[in-house]
Amino acid sequence: MFPRSCAGIGHFSAEETRIAIVALETYSRFVSLDRIEEQLQQTRRLGGQQFSPDAWYHAGLEERVQGDGYFWDGLQRARSAPQLVFQVTLSGWGAYEEAGVVQKIEPGKAFLALVPSPHRYYLPPDAPHWRFFWLVIRHAYIVQRLSEQHQTMGAVLSLSPESRLLAQAATLCAGGFRDRFAEELALFSFLTEYERHADHTLTQSTPGREVLEESVRRYVRENLERPVDISELARHFGLSRTRFTHHFTQRIGEPPARYLTGLRLEEVAQRLVTTDDTLQVIALATGFADANHLVKVFRRRYHTTPGAFRKQLRG
Repeated sequence: MFPRSCAGIGHFSAEETRIAIVALETYSRFVSLDRIEEQLQQTRRLGGQQFSPDAWYHAGLEERVQGDGYFWDGLQRARSAPQLVFQVTLSGWGAYEEAGVVQKIEPGKAFLALVPSPHRYYLPPDAPHWRFFWLVIRHAYIVQRLSEQHQTMGAVLSLSPESRLLAQAATLCAGGFRDRFAEELALFSFLTEYERHADHTLTQSTPGREVLEESVRRYVRENLERPVDISELARHFGLSRTRFTHHFTQRIGEPPARYLTGLRLEEVAQRLVTTDDTLQVIALATGFADANHLVKVFRRRYHTTPGAFRKQLRG
């Protein structure tokens, strides 16, 4: 068991600050969560930042065990301004719950939670203990930018021991910056590493352009007679609606809703040329509500009516 906070006792000397920060920034040589914990405990004995109502962030290093009653509800921590909690597991595990989904936060996992928002994190009855370090970030611009990432990526992250994001989070927890300029620089470095991690995760865990486009086309063809909702398509790829929309737009170059409409209109155009089906029949076969709906969408995309299009191409 170790002290429950890495903030609030003593002060760094200039040399101690330099040694602590350099050690934490280069800890990836050790590739070990135990080594991170060791470094943070040493920093705790040296001292850390003082808690202040107007601080840009606070940090702590804790261990929770059964009987502590460790439980946080994101709607019971209301503040005049939003803040973010970033918490990294070192050993043991805890639980993060949002929208009815409970996720296990074990070593190699972290979460980012917006306060206030409907989420909970706690030590479950079957978890013997939970060791972690945390950051509570109040810097308004950092909170805004990280909240955007939270919407895209969700709350829970996987972090390897050599992660630069993990290193920067540990540096912030160590504290001891020489002034507020250095502290703010460290916060912006954390933001940069978080966004870099999010971009890398999105790129690695989602299909590339060709695979994505072919998969979407196949799914639409298989469900051509009914409209396909973006949320449904996102679930098909195992992603949230926000994350899927972001990835699809980045890869394909246009939002998924516009792309799906284009696919249906391609099928409409082909049937106008190759069949004698009425507009009503074509509309119902391609996922439009009726002929009037089809005419409206067709005209908006091609600046002509389906009837004029058929007449021109069929002579």
